[in-house]
Amino acid sequence: MSEPPRAAVVLATHEAVANAIQHAGTPAPVLVRAESGFDGVVIEVCDEGRWRPEDDPPSEERGRGITLIRSLVSDAQINTGEWGTTVRIHQVA
Repeated sequence: MSEPPRAAVVLATHEAVANAIQHAGTPAPVLVRAESGFDGVVIEVCDEGRWRPEDDPPSEERGRGITLIRSLVSDAQINTGEWGTTVRIHQVA
């Protein structure tokens, strides 16, 4: 993977990890898994926290992480449930 998309994946992953650390609300570790293949790279950031709704009204200083992640990579999905939250990042090669 060339430098521009690689740097974007690193930044998107950093943002997902930072969000998990800051917002999970649990001392449990954050798990990061990565897999690369011919079609690109997939990274999962998993925590045991619960999804929190956005601030209402939105904060002017916060709340841009998910938008940033999605703007940097080919696809980003967020799955939440009783078990925690997983952010799945995919960047096409």
